[in-house]
This record gives sequence, C-alpha cells and structure tokens, in this order.
Amino acid sequence: MILRQKRGLGITYTGKVTQLNKTEFEVNEAKKLLRALQIFLSFSCGRACGFPLVEGKDRRGLNSWVRWGSHYIHSWNYQHSLLLLYHFDKILQGLFSKFLALYKNDEWAKVLIRAIYYYLESNNVPMREVGIISTQITLELLSSQILRELGQSKKKREAAGIFINRAFEALNIAPHIPEHCECLRNVRNIHHWENGLHALTDIRNDIVHSNGKFDDSPTLQSEAWTLGLWYIEMLLLKKLDYRGKYNSRFATRQNKLDSFPHVPWVKSE
Repeated sequence: MILRQKRGLGITYTGKVTQLNKTEFEVNEAKKLLRALQIFLSFSCGRACGFPLVEGKDRRGLNSWVRWGSHYIHSWNYQHSLLLLYHFDKILQGLFSKFLALYKNDEWAKVLIRAIYYYLESNNVPMREVGIISTQITLELLSSQILRELGQSKKKREAAGIFINRAFEALNIAPHIPEHCECLRNVRNIHHWENGLHALTDIRNDIVHSNGKFDDSPTLQSEAWTLGLWYIEMLLLKKLDYRGKYNSRFATRQNKLDSFPHVPWVKSE
C-alpha cells in the first residue's frame, strides 16, 4: 500500500538460496543464479526489480560475501505485468526453471539480458515513439538468436518485418493483428500490411526516418506499441514452452472474463 501511495522503492520480499543437499556452492554460481532470477522477475513484473541486499553465508553462518544495491531498477508504478494471476507464485516456480536452463546457455544469456532490458524500457517509457523503437530492437534480438540456433541468419537486404516473421514461423506463432487493435485492422489493407509485424516495422521506420506518415495517428501508434510488447511476451513464453494462462494486454474493463486467456498456441491445439 505504501508503494502504491508513494510510488517509491521498498523491500517487499526476502528469500534464501540453498542447495537441496545442503552443500556449499561457489559465489560465482550464486551470482549467475541471482542475475537470472532478477531478469526473470523483471520480465514477469513488467518493470526492473532487484535485490537491494545479498548476503552469502559460510558453513558457520558468517557473512562471506555481501552486496549492496541494485544497479537497474524501476520505482513502483502501474505497468502491465505479464503473469499477474491468482497462482502467480506457482507459475513463476515452474517457469523459472525453464528460463534458467535457457540462461545457462552463454549466447542466450547475452541476448536475454539485452532483450529484456529493451522490453522493460519500452514497457515503462512515457513516449509511444520510443516504446515502438525499443520494441522492435527487442524483437530483432530475440529473432536473431532463435534463427541462429536453427543455422539461419538475416538475409542480405531482408526487411526487419520479414526477418522477425521467420522467427515467429520457426516457433509456430501466428503474428496476426488481434481484434482489439481496431485502428491497425481498419487500415492494414490501405498500407498493404501482411500481418502485425509488417505494421509494427512500417510504423517504426516512419518514426526513425521522420517521414511523418503516422504522426497524426496517436491511436495507431499506441496500438502498434501494445502489439509489439505482446509479440515479445508471446515469443519468450513460447520459447519457454509455457502453456498456461497469462495477463492479457488486450483485456478491457468491460470484458474481464478475457483478462486471463491461455496462450494462443494452446487454444489452437
């Protein structure tokens, strides 16, 4: 309640990391685990969160390692949280093990650190233009790694929308424009958009190159921004083989029953 009123910072949870067999482990192992946990929790919460105080204990219970402060954190304010559910803790437990397995791959660790940073910035920035740009950066980072795993790469002069779309196809995700994005759907034929990724990259290019084609369409830009963030969430959840419910960005106050749908690939099966 205090954080809601003050929109500040505070310690909300404490935890303890131990091995199941109660044996000791190296400080570097703990650092990597905590880094992965910080990134995962930030992605799940929709804003950067961290651990203000970390203490490592030796077998005598004395401090052998202490770290103060979080180098990157957002103060409390309302931002969309992907996994805000009644059984939030159970979902995090099951999903983190998959995230950690991915993070243990050095190439994926580098990509996840950068991609989730841009995702968080996009989700917390007040300007939709900056949010759209950060969103596409995130999608390109993730798509590049997904295709690299498959022995593919970006083709010469390949448009970003097509390149990202290949990654979606590789994971069998349909990059459609949801019915909630009415403005995007109404003008997709006018701009010859094949799908939502094409729309997003077209609007992003218009912003970066100062063409001004969509400057008078704030609703169109806002929908593209929201759609881009949703694409990032779906791409990561599919990569983590998540098959449960999530907090939808497209939920409306009038339709609370749709607030927590299953991920799209579960419905289609």
